Amino acid sequence: MSVIAAALKHMLAANMPHDAILRAVEDMEAGLQKDEQAERRREADRERKRVKRLRISADSADKKDALRGGDARVEDKTSNSENNTKPENKKREHALAEFDDWYAGYPHKVQRGAAERAFVKARSVASLAELKAGVQRYIASKPADRHWQNPATWLNGKGWLDQPANVVPMARGSPRPVENLIDSLITEMDFADANATAETQGYQTAPLRLSGR
Repeated sequence: MSVIAAALKHMLAANMPHDAILRAVEDMEAGLQKDEQAERRREADRERKRVKRLRISADSADKKDALRGGDARVEDKTSNSENNTKPENKKREHALAEFDDWYAGYPHKVQRGAAERAFVKARSVASLAELKAGVQRYIASKPADRHWQNPATWLNGKGWLDQPANVVPMARGSPRPVENLIDSLITEMDFADANATAETQGYQTAPLRLSGR
């Protein structure tokens, strides 16, 4: 039973005039409406406060994340700065700056990326002058029937330390080794025929000759 219904029952039991009962009921309804409105306002106020707290909490978290991100960026910059100042990184940058000078003199320019990495490694144990001189020796001594080595292969194999034998080109028209051997055998056979005894000559057939001689 509602509050108004309970009050109305009591008023009827007390034989209150109808006009008084109506006014009392109207007053009670107005009071209940005010209470409901006040409760809704309080609820709305509580909701606004809750949303405000959530917003403040989210803003604080974002600020913390931003601060952490800023610290991380500062750390990254510091780390990069430290990395750039390390001796090994300076040596690598210096070697890469010299690479173009060396690469320009290498006759077989392939796989540049691999060549750069191999050059940096080679520069840690040899000077630029040694590497360039090694290339010149390689160019001068490479046989014509051999393929050029890739620059990375040459560097990784420490080609600048090679000491190849001199390549003596064969003169055009000179006899080949097999022909020299045949000529030597024929000369020996002719000499044996010329110095054979009469008895031996009587049992010999005609001297052996190779066709075309």
